[in-house]
Amino acid sequence: MLLCSIDQVTGGMALATPVQHPARPETELLSEGFVLDSGIIARLRSLGVRALWVRHDAMADLPFVIAQELTDKRQAVYEQLRKDFARMDARLISAGQLNLYRRVLMELVCELLSSRRFAGMTDYLFGQGSDLFQHGANVAYLSLLAGVSLENYIVRERPRLALEHSRDLTNLGLGGMLHDLGKVERTAGAAARRHEVDAADPAAGEGDGEAGQGDDGENLHAYRRHPLLGYQMLRQARGPASATVCVLTHHSRFDGTGWPDMTHLSQGRIEGPLKGRQIHVFARIVAAANVLDNLMREADGSRLPPIVALHRLRQRDFAGWFDPVVQDAIIRSLPPFPMGAHVRLSDGSDGAVVTPNLEQPCRPSVRLLSEQQRDSEGRYRTIQLEQHPELSIAECAGTDVQPWLFDMPPRKSVAPAA
Repeated sequence: MLLCSIDQVTGGMALATPVQHPARPETELLSEGFVLDSGIIARLRSLGVRALWVRHDAMADLPFVIAQELTDKRQAVYEQLRKDFARMDARLISAGQLNLYRRVLMELVCELLSSRRFAGMTDYLFGQGSDLFQHGANVAYLSLLAGVSLENYIVRERPRLALEHSRDLTNLGLGGMLHDLGKVERTAGAAARRHEVDAADPAAGEGDGEAGQGDDGENLHAYRRHPLLGYQMLRQARGPASATVCVLTHHSRFDGTGWPDMTHLSQGRIEGPLKGRQIHVFARIVAAANVLDNLMREADGSRLPPIVALHRLRQRDFAGWFDPVVQDAIIRSLPPFPMGAHVRLSDGSDGAVVTPNLEQPCRPSVRLLSEQQRDSEGRYRTIQLEQHPELSIAECAGTDVQPWLFDMPPRKSVAPAA
């Protein structure tokens, strides 16, 4: 399978996977094996379809590019949030809903663990719209993706728990899924809870918004209130403590410049915002995932590839915001070039990404698509870009990516907890 931009697709190509409607991912437009023609391609382009998986001889021996079970589990998280957030308004989240969320997230965690090599290798995520449920599902997935790679670190950061509990990532996913729960409260029925939040933290409406994060049309005061509203809703539903603290502190920053101010909430035990390891490790992960998804959606809205968001996350704009271990892990967890993506190398050769490189994400293994470069047995040549410093990826799916290429520093090892 080869992932091509819609502009690279030509008549006569056959689909390697079904095509979903970009605005309604539950709706299948075309089935696997469908042979495209110019009229269909134009129609898909008009609907906003940006890329397609097509069949290609060079990739015939790599049937593992798409992990359908993993995609289905991600879709289940999205669908559950879509149903519930659309009707929640001012009513409280229920314990029954929380149990249902935990079940779908446990299934997603299990599928991530069994499909590690597929996890971040496909086209980014379903649903790149601005809806809260799409954002919540994306942040849950990104948080779990990073969490799986940070297992030893998470265990070390949760020393009071038994090993089996410290390794359980379900509440990490739940915190990511519901981190913006407080934004759901839109009606007058929520006024009493908003008043209680303002009384609990008079500073809730102060300060600046975060770069890379929109306010969803809200004024600054309402935007700064949402973590406290969501925290209150989860507490009333007796939500798990580690998920609840993610909702409250997903705007806390590692250098202490985030929010909310904990002075009133902690009755003076903590002054100012949380910082460093005062912030629960799950909240540190959700904070990075939250910003990355917003950056991904900004890039997608500008029709730019995922590497743009990953590049931005490493820039000075976000200096001090994140736990360095978490920031490193989340950048490595989501490859800038999806497996199977059509790329053009700096020497003009066409290729497809076949294996990611977690140490240097911008230098994956690439299979050359030229018929002239097949070996004596007719096999397409595969090169590891890390072993060819003279080469780099110049284009991905038709977009020049050279301005955003980056090198990662050596990975810091995280020893398992004793």
